Amino acid sequence: MLAGGTAAAHAVTLAALPIITRLFMPDEYGIFVVLMAVLAMWSTLLTLRYESAVFVADSETDIRALLTLCRLLTVAMSLLALPVLAGLVAYDIAQLASLQWPAIVLSVLFLMGTGLFQTRRAFDVRSARLKPVRTATVGRSAGSAATKIAAGLLGSGSTGLIAGETVGAWLGVWLLGRRQGQFPKGAVSRSELTAVAAKYPKFPKLELPSTLIDSASALIVLPLFAQIFGLKEAAFLGLAQRVVALPNTHIGRAIGDITQLEIGKKFRERRGAEIESMLRALVRRLALIGLLPLITIMTLAPFLFGLVFGADWRESGVVAAVIAPWLYAAFVVSTVSRVLLVVQKQEFKLAYDTAAILLVFSVFLATLALKLSFLQSVALLSARRVCTYALYLLVIFRAVRSTYLSEAPT
Repeated sequence: MLAGGTAAAHAVTLAALPIITRLFMPDEYGIFVVLMAVLAMWSTLLTLRYESAVFVADSETDIRALLTLCRLLTVAMSLLALPVLAGLVAYDIAQLASLQWPAIVLSVLFLMGTGLFQTRRAFDVRSARLKPVRTATVGRSAGSAATKIAAGLLGSGSTGLIAGETVGAWLGVWLLGRRQGQFPKGAVSRSELTAVAAKYPKFPKLELPSTLIDSASALIVLPLFAQIFGLKEAAFLGLAQRVVALPNTHIGRAIGDITQLEIGKKFRERRGAEIESMLRALVRRLALIGLLPLITIMTLAPFLFGLVFGADWRESGVVAAVIAPWLYAAFVVSTVSRVLLVVQKQEFKLAYDTAAILLVFSVFLATLALKLSFLQSVALLSARRVCTYALYLLVIFRAVRSTYLSEAPT
């Protein structure tokens, strides 16, 4: 059910892109993708990753306290983003100086909607209430796409694109919240919030920095490209990533949610030995699912992007072909990586993510030192990310194996 909903959301997003790219100039789209990369990195901080603890919480009291804690943290962290965004504009970081104040305010509202959506979605997925999640996922994409198209027709520039993301985020919150169902109700005391925060310390202490570094290693690429090559090149890479990464963003997330749910159940029942066999089967299936899109993008994207998205976007098709192996590897490995959260081996993920972001910065140092072109830099980045994801997969299986071996009877 989740896969069907996310596939529909995928289709809506993809169908709207050819219209959006004809309504907005590459520089306008470039500002948008750079800002969204910054917001996506910040969104990892919104709940301090306590929404992941909802999947492993073992009592209704803990779940209710975790949900309240996540909502409070979301509001606080969203407001904290305001001076950060103002600083990026004031100092023209990643060429964001042209960003207007309405866009900054919309960005803060987008972060609030995103955090509240993530929190409610975690509870609904744990509770296997998948129909509301499916409806909200499709509605979020549709609302975002419709708003962007309307804003483009009105000539609102990059602010209209950001407004579309904000409308989509809050529409998703409304669609999930309109039917309260089994959502925990009741007041939560300060002592309960403190107790539940202390009960799951690995999520803010280990998963948070790990997730932030992981997010930065993928998303900081766009601000860095904007700083080195310009907004137009960042737009080419941003569009290519959005198209190629759609399976990872939607289908991969749906499969990851269900995998996390099933593995969480096995982990709570102390059936750790079954987790590794489940992961092996899942990796094989994901590799097959992603193979046809990989081949299609690598062979046809350089020719089709100009036809589908407009003549201004031909180079983005070449970029899509170059990064396809990288995002194929991300689709397979990132989907199964949530097992580290369930078995609470976040230290493995933190070590890997630290190495991954250092590798990304090494690519940009090589770009500056060797004076690589835009496409040469993208190719080097793609090749290195494929290698790091292969290493990550080995780390995941080693972490799982160490978990169930430690549980074996002596």
